Amino acid sequence: MNMKTSLLLLSLCAIVLIWTGSAYGQTSPDTVFSRLYGGEGDQSAYSVCQTTAGGFALAGSTAFIDSTGTLRHNAYLIVTDSAGSALFTRSYGDTLESGATAVRQTMDGGFILVGSIRLHLNTSTYIVRTNSVGDTVWTEIISDSTASAAADVQVMADGSYIVTGYAGLAPGGLDFYAMRITEASERDSIVWRQIYASWGSDESRGIVPTADGGFIMIGSTDRIHPSVAYVVKVDRVGNFEWDNTYSTGTWGDAGLAIRRTCAGNYIILLRSTDSVGTRKACLLMIDQYGNVIHSSICYSSPIGSSTVAWNMDLCADGGVIVATETYPPYPHRSAYVVRTDSNFELLWDRIYRRSESADEAPYAVAVTKDGGFVLAGSSGQNDYDALLLVTQPEPLGLTAEPDSLGSAAILRWRASQSCVYSIYGTTNPDNDNTPPGQGWTLLTTEYAICVPPMWIDSVRSTTFKAYIVVRECP
Repeated sequence: MNMKTSLLLLSLCAIVLIWTGSAYGQTSPDTVFSRLYGGEGDQSAYSVCQTTAGGFALAGSTAFIDSTGTLRHNAYLIVTDSAGSALFTRSYGDTLESGATAVRQTMDGGFILVGSIRLHLNTSTYIVRTNSVGDTVWTEIISDSTASAAADVQVMADGSYIVTGYAGLAPGGLDFYAMRITEASERDSIVWRQIYASWGSDESRGIVPTADGGFIMIGSTDRIHPSVAYVVKVDRVGNFEWDNTYSTGTWGDAGLAIRRTCAGNYIILLRSTDSVGTRKACLLMIDQYGNVIHSSICYSSPIGSSTVAWNMDLCADGGVIVATETYPPYPHRSAYVVRTDSNFELLWDRIYRRSESADEAPYAVAVTKDGGFVLAGSSGQNDYDALLLVTQPEPLGLTAEPDSLGSAAILRWRASQSCVYSIYGTTNPDNDNTPPGQGWTLLTTEYAICVPPMWIDSVRSTTFKAYIVVRECP
């Protein structure tokens, strides 16, 4: 049974895929659609998430001219349907300079945006909570001694929010902060907020919850000149537990994003810069205590002189999708996407473009529910518009590799993260019965998003068949 035949069974509530010894194709998915959103002035999207309705929410900034004729920017929210048509756009901040760096959908179908707003000379943390159509429910503005801004937000299982960013307590110095917010009666309440002071200048870029109920933050510090990636681990109420710095060994590194794997480790995305300014996108893995368990591997575009990393997401098979901006020969920038397996080995890379004559940068990337990818950023020449680009899903696939002793096999698969997968195997490659019929063994039933490569002890031959049976797809 080939892949095309398998997909025809979708309407029967189960997809059956067969593997007979050949590896799945390592090809990049094509673009389904791309859209631009804008008007007068510049618009950019710095964050994207898929909504429960299958559309997309983008957050960033939009330019406008105020009553005095001054160019200003506001935090910007765009929500689309599944085809990319805008359902609504909203700006926040009124006449004040503001911007959004992250957006998430809330448990009631609304949205939460975080970023910064300028009240006087310095910026302040800016948090906007909206309903499902973008109307403001509440806002939170937090000012520190010199400056502060929010960089990332996550929605927790209890409906509360965890936010990270930087705060300035003294001139010339910035520090990581984390805070937890709950809400009741259409108002927010800060449960705790902690600032993690150090003798360097530190800027947090991302935060994820940890398996023990705490949180881990990623960013950069200049305590080692000129900069290195910096990770801070805190407990469930924000108390400091440990920190560590990471470098690729080049002139400077910036920590951009962090993701927790199903095994409880953490993948870090770094932007590496050498002494002449050439940049690369790099990945490394640490354990729950901050120890490096997979040294950094760096990627650069086959065209251009620099590859500027922006963001990443974790794929269903444990691999990583990385959004970067590459600088080909002047004049245009392009979105360069790297896809790796769980060992950071390159599966494919590709230049994605909406226009050959525009500068384009993908500031955000996320895995979609069907196993494809969505990029958000900016596109333009003199005036820039917010960019949304959505790809086809990666094909379902199943491979097997013999272990070093030849007595078992490692089964790997890629698939949509929104389904449950039952894996059946047989040591008889001539078994034509349909699983779970005679001769088939149920190997595992898991959500694909949390299934790393696994040993199959029941398989005693490197020649065998395996089926994926897909169930419970929304």
